[in-house]
Amino acid sequence: MEHRLRESEEKYRAIFENGNDIIAYVDKRGKVLDVNKRVEDVLGYQREEILGKNFAHLGLLDLKDTPKIVKLFIDTIRGGQAKELVELKLKHKKGHWVSVEVNTQFIKENGKVERVVNIFRDITERKQAEEELSASEKRFRFLSENASDIIYTLDMNGHYTYVSPSVEKLLGYSVQEALTLRPQDILTPESYQRQFAALNKALQESADYSSVSQILELELIRKDGSIIWSEINARLITNDAGAPVGILGVVRDITERKQAEEELKASHAQLIQSEKMAAVGQLAAGVAHEINNPLGTILGFTQLLLEQVPKHTAAHADLKKIESAARRC
Repeated sequence: MEHRLRESEEKYRAIFENGNDIIAYVDKRGKVLDVNKRVEDVLGYQREEILGKNFAHLGLLDLKDTPKIVKLFIDTIRGGQAKELVELKLKHKKGHWVSVEVNTQFIKENGKVERVVNIFRDITERKQAEEELSASEKRFRFLSENASDIIYTLDMNGHYTYVSPSVEKLLGYSVQEALTLRPQDILTPESYQRQFAALNKALQESADYSSVSQILELELIRKDGSIIWSEINARLITNDAGAPVGILGVVRDITERKQAEEELKASHAQLIQSEKMAAVGQLAAGVAHEINNPLGTILGFTQLLLEQVPKHTAAHADLKKIESAARRC
């Protein structure tokens, strides 16, 4: 019996000393009876600095957490253990705060509470990750709700899972209406086929789906039926395994830019036509000049001959015809 008891105590001690959480035994007056060495890693205190001290007087607790602590002990008194885990902050020996998750259980002897077991799990990294994620989501939400471009996410079945409020200004749909649409509902048939073909080609040719992105100029159909030009910048969203789970896209209205490009093309065509007409005019002037020089000589000789040939003769009549023709040129 004593051998089994000793084995049981040894197993318990091994678990107690090597656990990843701080385990502290406190008597009903708050005096720390025992604490494992994990306290050194998490809070920077040697066990000797904690043992025998009143837990409430160690300066570890944040006064802001008092309501949580009171509720924790009330729940524990009523049920023998805490109903749920409670998040608190404990002060590190160096002065910074460590986020922990606490579970508490009373140990009774002869029906009376004699000791309290407190298990503190360090959740600092998890809280930091949650805060970073929350901050990232807030930044994304701020940008998407204030951007003039439409920002959207799409699952791999072609359903919109998020559409920014700017969709109402650009396409005339409310966010709720836009979430019920599919890409083929707002893209012209030709543009939808182009986008579908481009995405399939990118998926087939890329080994790393996280790098798949495309920028396309496509036509969109507004709620009122009018057509606008857009530039869509889209990239795949992948999970931890690298598999595609959705699409993140940004839609920009480029209708004015496309109109300006068309006007520039028309203006360029007119300029080319004007240059061609000017070249033809210069050529005609040059030809006329080359023709007029010998004609002037012919006209001069014709006039000299007319002075010498008697009037009312056939030769005189022919010379008059030549003179008339040379003057018309």
